[in-house]
Amino acid sequence: MHRARSGAILSAGLLVVACATADVDQTADSPAARQELADQMAAYQRVLLSGDAEGVVAFWTSDIHVLEPSLDLSGDQAREFMRHFLATGRVVSLDVEAYERFVHGEVAYELGEYDETIEVDGEQVKVQNYYFMRWEKGADGVWRFDRFVAGPRDASSGM
Repeated sequence: MHRARSGAILSAGLLVVACATADVDQTADSPAARQELADQMAAYQRVLLSGDAEGVVAFWTSDIHVLEPSLDLSGDQAREFMRHFLATGRVVSLDVEAYERFVHGEVAYELGEYDETIEVDGEQVKVQNYYFMRWEKGADGVWRFDRFVAGPRDASSGM
């Protein structure tokens, strides 16, 4: 009797999930959707290079989480870090190459690499990283990223 009741509960739960996701567009991974992301990334790069801190953070969700070497910031902390950085430094150059983009409904993932030159306290630093991004499409139809993870391309594997 216990198994029958568990099976019925499981079946009912699966039916609820199936009904709840029936309206979600599961076929959004198309060349057009991937191009939307590419266009949004290009716009982000232009704003970042311009030094417009408010423009930069407008590309982020409210719960942004940024993980880079020596950096682990979320939400308001990440936004304040970017505002401070762009008030005292700048991005001199940025070259981003996306390897892959995957779109799943209102969420997308991007993998790639970037070369960046930043200026901090009058000194230029070159950075070469791999990156992973998770994008979310807002209720307003705009793609923003909520996760950004980067790691150095020149790091030793230690093997």
